[in-house]
Amino acid sequence: ILIEGREVIQEIPKRRIEFPNDEDRSTKGVPWQMGMLSDPSQFDPLFFEISPGEAEEMDPRQRMLLEETWKALEDAQLGELDLNNANVGTFVGVEDGDYRLNTGENVRITSNHTGILASRLAYYLNFKGASIAINTACSSSLTALHQACLSLKNDDCDIAVVAGASLISRPETYLGMVHSGMIASDGKCYAFDQRANGLIPGEAVAVIILRKFSIAEKENNRIYAKILGTGINYDGKTNGITAPNGKAQAELYRKLYRKIGICT
Repeated sequence: ILIEGREVIQEIPKRRIEFPNDEDRSTKGVPWQMGMLSDPSQFDPLFFEISPGEAEEMDPRQRMLLEETWKALEDAQLGELDLNNANVGTFVGVEDGDYRLNTGENVRITSNHTGILASRLAYYLNFKGASIAINTACSSSLTALHQACLSLKNDDCDIAVVAGASLISRPETYLGMVHSGMIASDGKCYAFDQRANGLIPGEAVAVIILRKFSIAEKENNRIYAKILGTGINYDGKTNGITAPNGKAQAELYRKLYRKIGICT
């Protein structure tokens, strides 16, 4: 997408998220746009030994995480023998989902439980390492990555599955961002740019596989990148609980760069 210079922000179709009425679509003049996954309803439940009935109740993020983890493990050239002989940890960055509002009350508690997003993977693939779902709002996936690196460094796991999943299923979620003044009025999201005036939501599911670099080299795993270091902090008090603190974030960069020797 980046290489081709394509823009994938589009208007939210009614078939995807049904707003109660047209009035909601014009609240505060905000454009009803976001980056959307094409069809999150598609899933082969029997492949993952899940009944079709349970799959229909499940948060789509659980279903897509199973699919993407399978792909990631194949791409990393890790098979059943590799995984059975290793302590595999699962770290998923995820915010509270809204799919439960579509299913009603008479569903399995595991269908939409946030903690199950991580343990569903571990259960199906028989992982014995830590299984953790992490919610730190916008930084959830990066925080999951940080915790996975610490786990590998401390030898708490041999292989780490790190994932993030974001999906909007209900209008209430979008309306909540509108009423909080978070949505960009011009429908554009200018990251690290003075023109920024808000955000445009984007859906995604992503999975990466981590292990110590020396072991990955020895085992001839496919290597895309090497993580030199990670760091974490909080912004402290700002002019709003959702507002970023540039000074705090810059200090985290400086601290981490000094720690890993990028700069003095």
